[in-house]
Amino acid sequence: MKTINFYLRIIKFRIIRIFELLELAKFSFIFFLNNKNKKVNIIFDYKTLGATYGDLFSCLILIRYLLKKKFSVNVYIIKDSFRREWYKLDADQKKELLKFHNQLLQDFTYQEKINVKTISFKDMFSIDLLLSFHRTLFLIHVLLRFNICVSCLNFLNKVLIKEKIDFIDSILLSAKDFDNFIPKGFASSFNSNYVTLNIRFSPSWQTYRNTDDRIIEQSIKFIKNKYQNKNIVILTDRAGYEKYKYKLKGIDRVYFSRDFGSNSFLNDASILIHSDFYYQKLGGGLGIIAIFSRTPYRYESILNFEKIYKKNKIFSWQTNEQNFILLGYDKGIYNL
Repeated sequence: MKTINFYLRIIKFRIIRIFELLELAKFSFIFFLNNKNKKVNIIFDYKTLGATYGDLFSCLILIRYLLKKKFSVNVYIIKDSFRREWYKLDADQKKELLKFHNQLLQDFTYQEKINVKTISFKDMFSIDLLLSFHRTLFLIHVLLRFNICVSCLNFLNKVLIKEKIDFIDSILLSAKDFDNFIPKGFASSFNSNYVTLNIRFSPSWQTYRNTDDRIIEQSIKFIKNKYQNKNIVILTDRAGYEKYKYKLKGIDRVYFSRDFGSNSFLNDASILIHSDFYYQKLGGGLGIIAIFSRTPYRYESILNFEKIYKKNKIFSWQTNEQNFILLGYDKGIYNL
């Protein structure tokens, strides 16, 4: 039986979809009618941005796309208030995650070509920004304080349909982007003969995305049947490592990245993107790295307002070796 929340999600989904169509129309105007002065503003609002590692990558890939299209990009960051889950972090955790977000802007969007400025929400209505509202992407999202990350992904899903493969490859994440983050201990222990598996465990946050014992057992069995002679490297955070390191110890050809020097999201992302295959069922934000790469993967999860490109192909840039499998009760709303 469908609940009230289900129908509210459908309504919100339709509203967001209308906003996204308006953004595509506005972008077409900027691109085709204002070709000599191609300037774009993108605004990150921490009131809507989750306390996660992966969500921001959709926005970063969009910035890479705009830069490749010869746009001048201004990035404004609103930090005067934060989304609810940020307040569950202690001061050191919050500082570390903000530092990580800043690092992403530096390392993954060619920062020498973009202008970054921290503002308050009230600054949105300053003269300078008011005069440039017409070239601010996802302006309605920002004014209504909706998260723009999924809409960035949906935007890319649409505009990349007609792009050539070489152009798409130039903005997707590649092994070269992560060469500086590969742990030395891992590089000296493994060659390319390995596949990766994501395990997520959080005792308090979005526990429905955790990978339990049954999922882990099924995942390892699936990978071993598909890749009989390859090592399996498990990518997980500290909590997942502490929970499962002894349970999985002794399984042939199964290792944890943390046992080989990996201690950060970008370390694990580097191991993922260099692997021969990536598998994730539910799990955490690492999956976005696979989605925005050419690494073969099987990703089984529930989407969050993402717009499906077409049946059996969620993202327009997916290859035949990349499979996203929809799970869960809500999958009926994604084609609306």
